Amino acid sequence: MKFRKLPPLNELAAFEAIARHLSFTKASAELFLTPSAVSQRLRQLETHLGVQLIVRTRRSVQLTSDGARYLDAVRDALSKLAQASDSLTENGTTRPLRVGVVPALASNWLIFRLGAFHRQFPDIDLDIQSAIGMARIEAGEVDVGIRWGKGDWPGLEQLKLFPDELLAVCSKAYMKEAGTLRCPADLVNAVLLRNAIQPWKPWFKEAGLDWPEPARGPSFNDSTLALQAAIESHGVALGRRLLVQHLLEQGCLVQLFDISAVIEEAFYVVYSKDSLKRPEVAAFVGWIKSVADEERGAPRSKRKPQPSPAGAAAASRRPAGSRARP
Repeated sequence: MKFRKLPPLNELAAFEAIARHLSFTKASAELFLTPSAVSQRLRQLETHLGVQLIVRTRRSVQLTSDGARYLDAVRDALSKLAQASDSLTENGTTRPLRVGVVPALASNWLIFRLGAFHRQFPDIDLDIQSAIGMARIEAGEVDVGIRWGKGDWPGLEQLKLFPDELLAVCSKAYMKEAGTLRCPADLVNAVLLRNAIQPWKPWFKEAGLDWPEPARGPSFNDSTLALQAAIESHGVALGRRLLVQHLLEQGCLVQLFDISAVIEEAFYVVYSKDSLKRPEVAAFVGWIKSVADEERGAPRSKRKPQPSPAGAAAASRRPAGSRARP
């Protein structure tokens, strides 16, 4: 097989980044290059191939039909190169299995179960990479990902681990401080802690409250921070049962009302199809699936809220927020 006519790897990497982002600016930031340098590498690749791969206008970046076909081959080749490089051993030791996981699940669920994994697979070292932004499996940043969403990640194998539901939680100290919290409408006088990725509206609907999304009160971009704020008695947080169950059992938090709202999003384990050929990837995926299968069978109560006492109907039409502020 002759490789003389293959284009340079840096040109292929530049093309793949531009095509993925449909942006020269974002591609240059990812590759730590200037936009002009990225443009130059694309031009050199197009000259090498003798075809136009990308059309750039003042307002958009689009793949040509040739570019779209070539992109599939380039991604496949780069992925195989990354996997082959990663599979090499160094000094006779196998590299760790890199697992990308959202911080909330890492600190509130996964960390308590890693001991079981290590006892079952003592020869596999895990490199847990926790970040709000999703590490790219296709680019070889991690081997396996545990993601939160609706399962819409094209090109990746995905296995749903846990359906989940939302609970309103707070500390015992905050319950005393807030006064009467006997029914959902009483939250009009509470501080509602907000989470950028988890709105209150689904829980409001389940609780029979026709309230808009809270516009006031502390806001967090990480579920763990919101739960910690609730533990520290800063207000009422909205928690996914999977993430708060251990906090409820420990008495750090209490659930307000016998109400839970089922949500569409869930946790998924995601990986590339070829990566299952690696024994450590297959072992981790199989292990976490077995844990999920065992745990998601636990019974969960889900009943409608009790009727509100006199005056609560009027309160239920008021917007929720930080102590009922507009």
